[in-house]
Amino acid sequence: MSSLKPCISFLSLPAELRIKVYKYALIPPSSSYEITICPDQERSSHRKPIVPALVKTCRTIAYEAAPILYGRNCFKAINSTPFSQWLEAIGPINIQFLKSVHIIATTFGPILVGCIPQINRPWGIVLRTLRQKAINLRDLSVYWCHEDRGNKIRVCDQLACELIGWDELNLVIDNSALPRTYEGQRRVIASVRKSQALLEKKLGIPVLLGPVASELMLGNFVG
Repeated sequence: MSSLKPCISFLSLPAELRIKVYKYALIPPSSSYEITICPDQERSSHRKPIVPALVKTCRTIAYEAAPILYGRNCFKAINSTPFSQWLEAIGPINIQFLKSVHIIATTFGPILVGCIPQINRPWGIVLRTLRQKAINLRDLSVYWCHEDRGNKIRVCDQLACELIGWDELNLVIDNSALPRTYEGQRRVIASVRKSQALLEKKLGIPVLLGPVASELMLGNFVG
């Protein structure tokens, strides 16, 4: 009577093979995830889960896969509340693996706290959390509407307050959308240039321009 062959589990595979599986399963072709829903809405949504099921399988897999999931992808924050809750859900251990975050804030505009203009408070909390806990974050892109002339200096001041001292950060700023009118494009060009100069002066680091602002500077959309 032939003996049964032992069952081979995933964790019995060589570490090199498991790493290949994690990369294949957790790094999409775009190398990015959009955080658009709150963790408690996952079950009622048809979108991909915020934290892939593979990472929740067991502690060993979570330990091995987390640096790949959070360190090899860019995470795009479309709305402050889902992203803030997502940061809370993944916890400080996983936040420290983050290396690239894009904040696309169509409602990034300031609010008045007393007589002091500040960034919309939830976005301020997100920036503060990243500053304090995302110790390996190197690439941060912030998109907001530069067409509102009163916004740029107030938002830049608050950004500088949250990011000052972050010397190893690659900061990119951009307009949140391409203006459709010639006048709107001109306003964005002037505003982005002022924002760039202001942030570079306050932070003491180079501030790069995102794709919309870069194309406008080249005149590719103006005509």
